[in-house]
Formats: sequence, structure tokens, C-alpha cells
Amino acid sequence: ARDVSDLDFAALTDHDCLDWGGPSLGQAQSKWELIKGLAKKYNEPGKFVTFPAYEWTSPPENGGHLNVYYLSDNGQLFSYCDEDSSTSPKLWALLKGLEVFTAPHHLSWEMGGQNWNFYEGPELEPVAEIYSVWGASEYYRNPKPLMPDPPYTEPKQGWFYQDALTKGYKFGVIGSGDNHYTKAGSTMIQFTPHFYPNGLAGVYAQNLNREEIFSAIKSRRCYATTSKRIIVDFKIDSHWMGEEYSTTQAPMVSVLVIGSAPLKAVDVVKYEAGSGFSILHSESTDSERLSFTYKDVGFNKDSLYYLRVTQEDGEQAWSSPIWVNYQ
Repeated sequence: ARDVSDLDFAALTDHDCLDWGGPSLGQAQSKWELIKGLAKKYNEPGKFVTFPAYEWTSPPENGGHLNVYYLSDNGQLFSYCDEDSSTSPKLWALLKGLEVFTAPHHLSWEMGGQNWNFYEGPELEPVAEIYSVWGASEYYRNPKPLMPDPPYTEPKQGWFYQDALTKGYKFGVIGSGDNHYTKAGSTMIQFTPHFYPNGLAGVYAQNLNREEIFSAIKSRRCYATTSKRIIVDFKIDSHWMGEEYSTTQAPMVSVLVIGSAPLKAVDVVKYEAGSGFSILHSESTDSERLSFTYKDVGFNKDSLYYLRVTQEDGEQAWSSPIWVNYQ
């Protein structure tokens, strides 16, 4: 992750309760202690940041798969296999008051995704994983769909990122790996059932250390890409991605994208209750760099906005939303 993929931060999220050729974390506490020890050993502020983390592994009816990220090295493993933490509401009850957050994973996967029956709020669920090696879960029938080939099932309608936003859930976005072959940040597709390269999470933080990366994600000051190092700067009225504010004036959207290939479409996506999602404004360029501003003169009710970037090579990026209340 650090020396080959040149990542700034990373986390190893092994399963709490899933036996794939060896004991899970919940079956062997020593493995969880090993992960925490390695995270502590390789955490070097200013050079490379690590987080102790694991994947809470439940079926959708109990809350779906959630990645649990701790700020400190003394986090406790709460396993789906334990009755006290066998549903996501039970898990969150145990995590309240701790320096930790959870992120729902491979959202639209029928076997472990999100039916959105449970939501804790931004304090413990600030972000959702919009893309990983399994594919993208922005909206039904989006490009790079989850697990497009048999024997896997069709991604579930109603289980996508946009579906969570329509329910009022205030998620930012991250990209993740989940590649199962210990090559964090790799752009290679190693084997099925992983059909796509690793995703990446980008954050806006003043310093490279645990506290500021953690704070940036908790504040939703972050975005996702499909493996490429695309820079996304998205603001409205000087408010950062992830923020919420109120106004009665037409919001001014400011965009800067620096890609790795020509930019096929840079879409400002808008959602308002009763009207659904729409592309408010879109621009493209034969260059890898694009900046523009756009005023939403039709703003007259509570809305959210986020940026979707699509390059000519098919690679994508998404910003976290900005929520703008009309008042």
C-alpha cells in the first residue's frame, strides 16, 4: 500500500465472522490483536497513515456488511456472530461514544448489501462505499454494475446510494478496495469474482495523520474514484463537499477536476423531493483539467448536489454531496 501503490492511508478490514480457509477475527482474537498491532507499527504521521478496522459481516436483514474504522489502537471487536452485536442497531449501540465510524459496503449486493432499513445517522455512519472491486452502486443500471456475470445475482433495486439519499440519509462517499489479495491500491484486476480495479478514497485534510484523515471522513470532506488519482474539488457558495447550510439565494456551484484522461462528462447532480435526481449542469473537455461555475437559478426548495466525473477511458469519480436548505 505504502511503497508500491503509493497510498497515503489504508486499513485492513478482515471479516469478523466468516470462515474462508481459516478462523475469522471473531473466532481467533489473536488475529484482531495482530491487525491492531500492525496498524500501530506502520502508522507514520506525515508519511503513511493506518487505521485498525474490520468488516462486520451480516446478511442484509441484519444490517448488511459494514466496515468498522477505529481512530485509536485499542478498539474492540464486536462480531456479528455474538448475540450482543448481531444486528447493526446493536452494533451501533455498542459503538456510541467511541472514536469510530462505520461505512456500508458493496451496497447493492443481494447477499450482503444494504436494504436501507437501518440508519444510525452521520455520527456513526458518515459515509457509504459507492465503489469497490465489486463495482459501483450509485444508481440502478449505473456503469460498472456490481457482479455483472453469473453465478451472481442482479444488483438489487432500491439498494443503491441514490436510494439512501432519497430516504434522507446523509452519506458522503468513499471508494474502497476489498480485493482479498493484499494488494491495496492496485489498478490490476486479479481474479473473479472481482471484476474491477480497487477504488480509492480522497480526503481533504491539512495534515497526513490519523486525527485529520479521520475527521475529514467524519465530516464527509471526501470523495471516491474508480482506481485513478482524479482530483475533485466541489464547493457551493464556498461550502465544502459534505457540508449542510441554509440560504434563499441561488446557490453558486464551483467545480475543479483534474483527471488522468480527457473528461467526457463532469455532471452536477441535483436531488430535490418530488423531482428526484437530475443532471443540473454538465460540461466536458478534451483536456484532463476542467473548472467552471454554475448558478442554480431554479433553487426554491431543500436540495442536495454532488459531482459525478466520467473520463473518456470510463474511469469515474464522485464527490460527497452538499445539502442546501431553502430558508
